[in-house]
Amino acid sequence: LLFKRLSISLCLVACSMALLLVLLIHQKPYAVHLFLKYEYNRSQGVVPRLDYLSGYAKLALKPRFFIHHTDKDVLAQEHMFRSDINFYNYAEQMYVIGELFIEECYYFTAQKKDPFILDCGGNIGLATLYFKKYLYPQARIFVFEPDPCNFSVLKKNIENNKLTDVTLFNKALSNKKGQAEFCVNRKGSTSAHLMFEKKSSTGISTKEEQKTFVQCVLLSDYIDRPVDLLKLDVEGAEGLVLEDLEKTGKIKDIKEMLIEFHNGCAKTLGDILHTLDNNNFVYIAKQGQTLMIHATNTKAIDKA
Repeated sequence: LLFKRLSISLCLVACSMALLLVLLIHQKPYAVHLFLKYEYNRSQGVVPRLDYLSGYAKLALKPRFFIHHTDKDVLAQEHMFRSDINFYNYAEQMYVIGELFIEECYYFTAQKKDPFILDCGGNIGLATLYFKKYLYPQARIFVFEPDPCNFSVLKKNIENNKLTDVTLFNKALSNKKGQAEFCVNRKGSTSAHLMFEKKSSTGISTKEEQKTFVQCVLLSDYIDRPVDLLKLDVEGAEGLVLEDLEKTGKIKDIKEMLIEFHNGCAKTLGDILHTLDNNNFVYIAKQGQTLMIHATNTKAIDKA
């Protein structure tokens, strides 16, 4: 048994070195940097190294050697992380895969086998796949994604992988209901946002962005039971969602939050932390590609 474990460990080390060597030879320093950064920051998690090595290798090497186009408007599909994943952009997915499956920024410990999770800012569904495939297969998840293009890919990824107890909403989240202007810069973008909540440094949307309208809803209307995890990555509307939860009192039903803060949003970082302080949350913040806030409801802990 010891020899078998040693052999597996040596194979993984050899695979890692081979991947890094190939990336270096073919002038992909950004891929090497990302891989090493996420591996270095890996302090916890459940994704086996063989899973993320093979997935990362496909994203880094396949566009170089095995496909004849790099058109970001063409939907691609790869089998990785125990899933058939559809997506648009190989390079952009390297960042997402690194955060989700190597660094495991959404890792959390629930008190039961079937936690209720709110995935706000579902994009194409990779976080939901992580929750269902690696953490809690019996989890019940509500996923909110306003971008129509991303939502169609999200739906395909959920259906293709036969995930159950996952409910999808093609809605934006804010502090008020109604239609709102929405900006997207490309298919499969991870940075689509509400126009009145996030602007460029010049105060207006960038020329590359295309505008449409989406339906905004209140997250509080969807909370009718204790929430084990609120994952909040809504490109600048984080503070507005928390404002709604605080105003309606639904914030007290949330046990744990993972909030990705974005600069240029409707609320400042101070506003968000003030809301957490006022509602019995303790939190830590970690700076990566973005600022991630991990908040825990102390009152919920006391009740447990």
